[in-house]
Amino acid sequence: TFLGGFVPIIGALIAGSLAVLVALVTQGPTVALIVVAIVVVVQQVEGNILQPILQSRALHLHQAVILLAVAAGSSLYGVAGAFFAVPVVAVLAEVLRYLGDQLDHRPGQAKLHEAEEPERPGDGAEPLGSSGAGRPDPGEAQPAAAERGPDG
Repeated sequence: TFLGGFVPIIGALIAGSLAVLVALVTQGPTVALIVVAIVVVVQQVEGNILQPILQSRALHLHQAVILLAVAAGSSLYGVAGAFFAVPVVAVLAEVLRYLGDQLDHRPGQAKLHEAEEPERPGDGAEPLGSSGAGRPDPGEAQPAAAERGPDG
Protein backbone atom coordinates (compact mmCIF):
# COMPACT_ATOMS: atom_id res chain seq x y z
CA THR A 1 0.00 0.00 0.00
CA PHE A 2 3.02 2.30 0.35
CA LEU A 3 3.54 2.81 -3.39
CA GLY A 4 -0.19 3.15 -4.01
CA GLY A 5 -0.25 6.16 -1.71
CA PHE A 6 1.71 8.18 -4.25
CA VAL A 7 -1.15 8.04 -6.76
CA PRO A 8 -3.79 10.52 -5.56
CA ILE A 9 -7.20 9.24 -4.48
CA ILE A 10 -7.35 5.97 -6.45
CA GLY A 11 -3.85 4.70 -5.63
CA ALA A 12 -4.52 4.09 -1.96
CA LEU A 13 -7.92 2.59 -2.79
CA ILE A 14 -6.41 0.09 -5.23
CA ALA A 15 -3.54 -0.79 -2.88
CA GLY A 16 -5.95 -1.27 0.03
CA SER A 17 -8.21 -3.44 -2.11
CA LEU A 18 -5.26 -5.63 -3.06
CA ALA A 19 -4.31 -6.05 0.61
CA VAL A 20 -7.88 -7.05 1.48
CA LEU A 21 -8.02 -9.49 -1.46
CA VAL A 22 -4.75 -11.15 -0.41
CA ALA A 23 -5.99 -11.43 3.21
CA LEU A 24 -9.30 -12.92 2.03
CA VAL A 25 -7.64 -15.55 -0.16
CA THR A 26 -4.91 -16.55 2.29
CA GLN A 27 -6.50 -16.10 5.74
CA GLY A 28 -10.27 -16.01 5.29
CA PRO A 29 -13.07 -13.48 5.74
CA THR A 30 -12.37 -12.60 9.40
CA VAL A 31 -8.83 -11.47 8.71
CA ALA A 32 -10.00 -9.74 5.53
CA LEU A 33 -12.51 -7.67 7.57
CA ILE A 34 -9.77 -6.73 10.02
CA VAL A 35 -7.56 -5.66 7.11
CA VAL A 36 -10.46 -3.61 5.68
CA ALA A 37 -10.84 -1.82 9.02
CA ILE A 38 -7.11 -1.15 9.26
CA VAL A 39 -6.88 0.10 5.67
CA VAL A 40 -9.88 2.42 6.11
CA VAL A 41 -8.57 3.86 9.39
CA VAL A 42 -5.06 4.39 8.01
CA GLN A 43 -6.36 6.02 4.82
CA GLN A 44 -8.73 8.31 6.72
CA VAL A 45 -6.09 9.41 9.22
CA GLU A 46 -3.50 9.95 6.51
CA GLY A 47 -5.79 11.70 4.05
CA ASN A 48 -7.86 13.82 6.43
CA ILE A 49 -5.44 14.59 9.26
CA LEU A 50 -1.77 14.06 8.43
CA GLN A 51 -1.72 15.21 4.83
CA PRO A 52 -3.47 18.57 5.44
CA ILE A 53 -1.30 19.29 8.49
CA LEU A 54 1.95 18.55 6.67
CA GLN A 55 0.92 20.42 3.54
CA SER A 56 -0.27 23.41 5.55
CA ARG A 57 3.08 23.65 7.31
CA ALA A 58 5.03 23.35 4.08
CA LEU A 59 2.85 25.77 2.11
CA HIS A 60 1.87 28.13 4.96
CA LEU A 61 -1.84 27.50 4.37
CA HIS A 62 -4.48 26.56 6.92
CA GLN A 63 -5.55 22.91 6.99
CA ALA A 64 -9.14 23.83 6.20
CA VAL A 65 -8.02 25.66 3.05
CA ILE A 66 -6.26 22.53 1.82
CA LEU A 67 -9.23 20.27 2.61
CA LEU A 68 -11.64 22.65 0.88
CA ALA A 69 -9.33 22.99 -2.13
CA VAL A 70 -9.09 19.22 -2.58
CA ALA A 71 -12.84 18.80 -2.10
CA ALA A 72 -13.65 21.58 -4.57
CA GLY A 73 -11.07 20.39 -7.08
CA SER A 74 -12.30 16.82 -6.99
CA SER A 75 -15.96 17.79 -7.26
CA LEU A 76 -15.29 20.15 -10.17
CA TYR A 77 -12.64 18.25 -12.14
CA GLY A 78 -12.46 14.76 -10.64
CA VAL A 79 -9.11 13.11 -9.96
CA ALA A 80 -7.15 15.72 -11.90
CA GLY A 81 -8.85 18.51 -9.94
CA ALA A 82 -7.97 16.89 -6.62
CA PHE A 83 -4.39 16.38 -7.80
CA PHE A 84 -3.88 20.00 -8.89
CA ALA A 85 -6.03 21.74 -6.24
CA VAL A 86 -3.37 22.24 -3.58
CA PRO A 87 -0.64 23.54 -5.93
CA VAL A 88 -3.10 25.95 -7.57
CA VAL A 89 -4.28 27.28 -4.19
CA ALA A 90 -0.67 27.56 -2.98
CA VAL A 91 0.29 29.61 -6.04
CA LEU A 92 -2.77 31.85 -5.63
CA ALA A 93 -2.00 32.38 -1.94
CA GLU A 94 1.61 33.27 -2.70
CA VAL A 95 0.55 35.74 -5.41
CA LEU A 96 -1.88 37.37 -2.97
CA ARG A 97 0.85 37.58 -0.30
CA TYR A 98 3.21 39.16 -2.82
CA LEU A 99 0.63 41.71 -3.94
CA GLY A 100 -0.18 42.53 -0.32
CA ASP A 101 3.51 43.11 0.40
CA GLN A 102 3.80 45.33 -2.66
CA LEU A 103 0.84 47.42 -1.52
CA ASP A 104 2.36 47.75 1.95
CA HIS A 105 5.66 49.04 0.55
CA ARG A 106 4.46 51.60 -2.00
CA PRO A 107 6.77 54.63 -2.11
CA GLY A 108 5.41 57.87 -0.74
CA GLN A 109 3.07 56.27 1.76
CA ALA A 110 4.02 55.89 5.38
CA LYS A 111 2.59 53.13 7.48
CA LEU A 112 0.34 54.14 10.35
CA HIS A 113 2.90 53.40 13.06
CA GLU A 114 5.67 55.22 11.14
CA ALA A 115 3.72 58.41 10.47
CA GLU A 116 4.31 61.32 12.79
CA GLU A 117 1.35 63.30 13.97
CA PRO A 118 1.70 66.86 12.65
CA GLU A 119 1.64 69.72 15.14
CA ARG A 120 -1.45 71.88 15.02
CA PRO A 121 -1.29 75.49 16.15
CA GLY A 122 -3.26 76.21 19.28
CA ASP A 123 -3.76 72.61 20.34
CA GLY A 124 -1.92 73.22 23.62
CA ALA A 125 0.88 70.80 22.85
CA GLU A 126 4.35 72.17 23.41
CA PRO A 127 7.20 70.96 21.23
CA LEU A 128 9.81 68.83 22.94
CA GLY A 129 12.50 70.80 24.75
CA SER A 130 10.27 73.77 25.46
CA SER A 131 9.37 74.59 29.03
CA GLY A 132 6.37 76.70 28.00
CA ALA A 133 5.46 80.38 28.56
CA GLY A 134 7.93 81.51 25.92
CA ARG A 135 10.90 80.74 28.16
CA PRO A 136 13.67 78.64 26.67
CA ASP A 137 14.55 75.37 28.28
CA PRO A 138 17.77 75.65 30.29
CA GLY A 139 19.16 72.64 28.46
CA GLU A 140 18.64 74.25 25.03
CA ALA A 141 21.42 76.15 23.34
CA GLN A 142 20.84 79.92 23.39
CA PRO A 143 21.13 81.81 20.10
CA ALA A 144 24.09 84.14 19.76
CA ALA A 145 23.55 87.85 20.38
CA ALA A 146 23.91 88.61 16.68
CA GLU A 147 21.11 86.19 15.90
CA ARG A 148 18.81 87.55 18.61
CA GLY A 149 18.67 91.03 17.27
CA PRO A 150 18.65 94.41 19.09
CA ASP A 151 15.66 93.60 21.34
CA GLY A 152 17.54 90.91 23.14
